[in-house]
Amino acid sequence: MRELVVLVILLGMVSYAHAQEYYNTPQSLNVEIISDSQSVYREDGYTVVVGEVRNGDSHAFVGDVRLQVRFFDRTGAVPLEIVAGNTTLEVIPPNSKSPFMVRSATPNHSITDVSVSLAGFEGSGGKVGELMVHSTDVAHVEELTVGGVVRNSGPERGVMAHVVIYDGFDPPRVLKVKSFEIGNMLPNSKESFEFRDVVSSRAVSLVMIAESDSSYTESRVEVEIPPSQIQRTIAKISDVPLVYSADRPGEIPVGSNVRIDGVIDSEPGENTQYVYYVQIKESGKIPYVAFLGFAEGTLGDGTVPSVHWTPEKKGLYFIETFVWSSNDVPIAERGPFRLVLVS
Repeated sequence: MRELVVLVILLGMVSYAHAQEYYNTPQSLNVEIISDSQSVYREDGYTVVVGEVRNGDSHAFVGDVRLQVRFFDRTGAVPLEIVAGNTTLEVIPPNSKSPFMVRSATPNHSITDVSVSLAGFEGSGGKVGELMVHSTDVAHVEELTVGGVVRNSGPERGVMAHVVIYDGFDPPRVLKVKSFEIGNMLPNSKESFEFRDVVSSRAVSLVMIAESDSSYTESRVEVEIPPSQIQRTIAKISDVPLVYSADRPGEIPVGSNVRIDGVIDSEPGENTQYVYYVQIKESGKIPYVAFLGFAEGTLGDGTVPSVHWTPEKKGLYFIETFVWSSNDVPIAERGPFRLVLVS
């Protein structure tokens, strides 16, 4: 699995278009999609968008929160797919939030843009806080393994547990959501579950929550994710040549085609499949990500990967390059910076 992250995050090819949106019922309840929480990745060819929805009311529970996700190609004119989804939690408590995860209907690699909007929600009668969750052992080698325990202090009920993976941005962005069916829990009982999966190197924390048809966890349990113990650096980006046509040396004309090569060195016999990423930022007080692209290859095959960029406006830009494995793990230090002037 390779994660493809939204434009405002380092290294993404699938973007999302969404203005922060509030949805009010006649009873003046409000629900919002937290736009800064969203990210997008590919899984088995499908495009998956994850994020969070907030219940902004200080007293009321809301339920049946419905989402509509539109998947576009590069033209962005007409959606390739429109998929309906719901939040992970059936009911969102007051002043709280729920993750969501919506997957494209088909494994369509033409999808490059995603738009998420609210389709509605209902008021809810509420739930009681009779579920508690805590973590046990945490290990991070090739996979992240975290043990969890759910405690039920109320009557017999069926329980679901959820794990939400976050990056280190402020506010944090959701990278993955995984759910576990705990099943029927007796009064005053506890049940264990285990999260085990490969996570992005950007993942810094996770949250555990639980829910039944009548109860929820009042406190979100946050767990710090330790760095992986696997040595990841098996390659080096030694050079980043630029190929383009220009009348004046050192200046790239607007609208021209720029080829950004990556000279990647590795040990003899190394044949790991990789993804070569190029991120281009426009210089400024707050650098703006103007372009993100990628090319795939295999270490040691003698091929130089190339990414093509067509600058759309004048300015000073700096180019960053990265090499990750096909499992979303960095396998080289960031490549040398390139500073270019577009005129």
